[in-house]
Amino acid sequence: MDYIQKLTNAAYPQEYPKAPGSDELIQIDLVPLSLAIEMIKDIQSRSITWSVEDFESRAEALEGKNWRNVFDEDTFEDALSDMIINHDASHGITWETIDECLFFNCKK
Repeated sequence: MDYIQKLTNAAYPQEYPKAPGSDELIQIDLVPLSLAIEMIKDIQSRSITWSVEDFESRAEALEGKNWRNVFDEDTFEDALSDMIINHDASHGITWETIDECLFFNCKK
């Protein structure tokens, strides 16, 4: 059975399976094959995203409500890009990475 046939069978089962140790049928919502494929792709990969909003929330956590007096908000987008481009894949990106970016790249 090829991959698409397996997906088709998964998306459109011939009969509803029974729950293990039970006579009750498990309800399966039928979905179009294209959606089933997208759902499988979502299961197979994950990503973590950082945004300018993360810089804003971290700046406020570090400096309080007056963070705009300490950091230049207009530099956050460039700092975010630099952070992603230059990050060390062995260590990843953490809140401490954002702190460093804020103090080295965004301070007034």
